[in-house]
Amino acid sequence: MNQAPQESTRKIRIEKRSENAEFLRHPPSQGAPGPIFDALAARFPAYVVAGNRIELHRALDDPALEELMAAAIEAGLTPQKHRADVPAQVEISDFRVYTAAEIDSAPLLTCEGHDPFIGSVVLDPESPAAGLRLKRDQWFKRCKKRQFGSMVNLYHLLAVRGAAKQAMELAELRGLKLMMMPTDSATGEWPEEIEPLHLIWSEWVLPEVNNELFNNQHEVFRSSERDFTNLQSGCFLLDGHKISPALRYRAFDTSSFDVAVTRERFGGTQQCYSQIVYSQRARRVLEQLDSKLIFRPVEIR
Repeated sequence: MNQAPQESTRKIRIEKRSENAEFLRHPPSQGAPGPIFDALAARFPAYVVAGNRIELHRALDDPALEELMAAAIEAGLTPQKHRADVPAQVEISDFRVYTAAEIDSAPLLTCEGHDPFIGSVVLDPESPAAGLRLKRDQWFKRCKKRQFGSMVNLYHLLAVRGAAKQAMELAELRGLKLMMMPTDSATGEWPEEIEPLHLIWSEWVLPEVNNELFNNQHEVFRSSERDFTNLQSGCFLLDGHKISPALRYRAFDTSSFDVAVTRERFGGTQQCYSQIVYSQRARRVLEQLDSKLIFRPVEIR
């Protein structure tokens, strides 16, 4: 039985190779051949999902993970080397959960919110709000009285209006720039009865991350090797098998700002955007607006 991730966890996933894989031009390394999958499914029936997937999600030190992995390798399957190594016969995903002490001691943090949502956005290089326009979709009128929240399709982007906007302004956070978000209407304007949202942003751009990066084409590279001014040039952090790993930087002075943005745009080709980074001072302001926000430390070495 899978368990909810209350601590750092690992997920092992093995999919059965489609019978039409060659016709569909799936790579040979994608999925487990039928006989091997069936043998593993018979050995680990509790981990079988929907008949064509074996999935186990447990704490990092759970011996069941090693048992399943050893059986898969013995059967001839090839495990994923890291997150850029896909498609794979055995996919590995690590979910890091940070302690309160790690979060409290970090000089900088990233933040995201999954509830409440306040809107959703589309990428538009012509938009004055850092390349974003707010969709006039189901969230537009439903959330017209909501003063603080995140974007349904880019969880790390936060927006404010009303009292929440005033609280951000009164905090006098260094580097903070509140940018009014245009709508996806022809004019970009808001209806008179709905107060505009302002994106929490900054013109303080961080140095290049020290992580390796990868993209949808499974290329591994460094930040200095790419131009991130294009809204479509998204990437992901590469740190072994970690899902949402920490931003990592070489040591630099973090005392001059409370809000900054990454040089890099993270995400896929349709949903890539800079990360916003906050000081502990900014974190306290955000937590007064929403206590359910998720913070992750930024590593500075």
